[in-house]
Amino acid sequence: MKGERPFAGLLSLHVKASYSCPRTDWRKRHPRTRRWKGTKPDVDNILKAVMDAGNGIVWLDDVQIASVTLDRMIEEQGAAPSTEVTVRGLELWTSACKV
Repeated sequence: MKGERPFAGLLSLHVKASYSCPRTDWRKRHPRTRRWKGTKPDVDNILKAVMDAGNGIVWLDDVQIASVTLDRMIEEQGAAPSTEVTVRGLELWTSACKV
């Protein structure tokens, strides 16, 4: 966060978890492309790690996160694994609420 204060208020969290292609899946003639990952680790375990890591650094507390999306992908062969986290503030939709 380069000296910035943690976000306050309600937040939306999007996580892209990319895993390296296992060497056993590599192909010479038709290299493996990016694809969805349907094996471990579980989505909830990934989110727990990301949300706990952001406490006090990116946001004050993970209770602020009101919306979550997560993509688990296996990258094309040779690509490095990575985790990309996007955080956005949520505006209250008071004008759309009827009492």
